[in-house]
Amino acid sequence: MADFTQLINENACRIEYDCQDMPFHIACSAHSANLAIGDTINKCTEVKNAIEIFRDYSKKLRTPTSMRVLQENNQNMALLDVSTRWSSLYNMLLRLAQLKPFTSSLPDHLFSGKNMTESNWEDMMEFIEVLKPTAILMKNLQNVHISLSDVFAYWTGAILSLQELQTVQPESPFLDTMLDNVQERFKYVSSNPMMLASVYLDPRYQLLLDSAEKDKAIDYLTKLHMTCSQVEIYQPPMNQINNLPHAGLSSLEQFLRTKEVPPTDSVLTDAVTNIRKRLIDFGKNPRQPSTSSLLSFWEENKSKHFELHSLAVIIHTSPGTEVKIERNFSTLKFVLNRLRNNLSDYDLEKILIIKFNTK
Repeated sequence: MADFTQLINENACRIEYDCQDMPFHIACSAHSANLAIGDTINKCTEVKNAIEIFRDYSKKLRTPTSMRVLQENNQNMALLDVSTRWSSLYNMLLRLAQLKPFTSSLPDHLFSGKNMTESNWEDMMEFIEVLKPTAILMKNLQNVHISLSDVFAYWTGAILSLQELQTVQPESPFLDTMLDNVQERFKYVSSNPMMLASVYLDPRYQLLLDSAEKDKAIDYLTKLHMTCSQVEIYQPPMNQINNLPHAGLSSLEQFLRTKEVPPTDSVLTDAVTNIRKRLIDFGKNPRQPSTSSLLSFWEENKSKHFELHSLAVIIHTSPGTEVKIERNFSTLKFVLNRLRNNLSDYDLEKILIIKFNTK
């Protein structure tokens, strides 16, 4: 077997050529949505103070006396939000709203004279309406199998819902700030050309792109196609050929390398023109229903769009969130804990592999 380091050195020029200008980082969409909600609450001081009141009220509803009353009425107990997950704030407020009819049966001394006023309840209902689109967005982003185009569509849906809500609540600073922050984060998330390429190769959501975004997606997909095709057409510049490592090569191979001639510009130009034409023609296809399956579409059109299918496999399998990784970390604490902390790295890895792949 050839030495791995030697293979890396021999292909260093190839790697640098293939990967130039290709993005390697995709922001986690779930984390970006979480930041948008957090930024909104931190900017709105009145909202932040009101949420503290709601949080304290939830804590008082979780005392033994309050829980006994709620259980007697067949009600679920109050929830508490998690500071690192702003989407849980919506669940806490929604549960409080459901428990409102039963809070009147609780003794007043539990609240130390600081019971919720009617104004507090009205503010809470407004917060629930504003947080609902982002809560739905966070829930959708936690799905196990989503493509980058799904992420784009979920964000767009949340923005549209907030804009529709503005017609009902025209003078809501909290809503306006939420919409601004969500749009700002979405602009950052959707600026990645890989996400634009995923939306372009998704016949369900391609219409969401404007002409400039489509051109950017086509340019990226063309470059990606040429990169994947370098096995056949790539040749390093002639001034670099003589600098490639010759260790382990026969004299004949070294001599043949000096005779290599890079492909003519016409060959590269024809390849680029061909794939760009296929991509432009694909953009003229009729839209598929948003409820249809992206996987089924590409399986059915694999032979018709063979080259585009290869690109779709690469693009649509790129993860748009780190939810799965975070979920695996959460599972780790059930395997490695204070009662079971002597596992070797080897055993721990094998246990986790089995656990993650048997769900």
